[in-house]
Amino acid sequence: MPRRQWLWGYNEAGRGFVNLLNRIYDLKKKKIKLMEQIYKTTVEQSKIRLPDKVDDLLAIIDRKQEQINSIDEINAELFPLEKEIANCPERTGGEESEKLFAEILAGIRILGERAQLLAEKIRKLEEQNRKMVSDEYHNLKSKIKLINQRKGSYKAYRGGIAQANGYFIDNKK
Repeated sequence: MPRRQWLWGYNEAGRGFVNLLNRIYDLKKKKIKLMEQIYKTTVEQSKIRLPDKVDDLLAIIDRKQEQINSIDEINAELFPLEKEIANCPERTGGEESEKLFAEILAGIRILGERAQLLAEKIRKLEEQNRKMVSDEYHNLKSKIKLINQRKGSYKAYRGGIAQANGYFIDNKK
């Protein structure tokens, strides 16, 4: 959608309203770009096989957290602007300005829907990643348990190390 600052004949309130809508539109576009990056990062994360590449996984998680923090900063600016638009008094400026307002609002709505779809895709992929990590964790845990059991069996058959000073048997009751 092309950026339009104002049409001739807008009053001061109309220009402020359009500027506000344009700022919301720009912030939503930034947010969607970041969400697309998060999705790509999450896809990259899902391709990592544990436990071989734990360091790579941690680096990806850190990068994703930075992207999430950037979205939080955008939301901190975006939500008050959206609230201001919702509470905005009736606009004046004629038919042309109402068409422009409607066009910008439609673009903002489309961006909002796109952000929701991206968020849902990210959530589903993140669930799959969590399940994969959880499965790997349980596999690793059972392997360690099996190693400890085998270690105990080995010690039982091999016998303990003989004590140099003999054995102490307590007969006292």
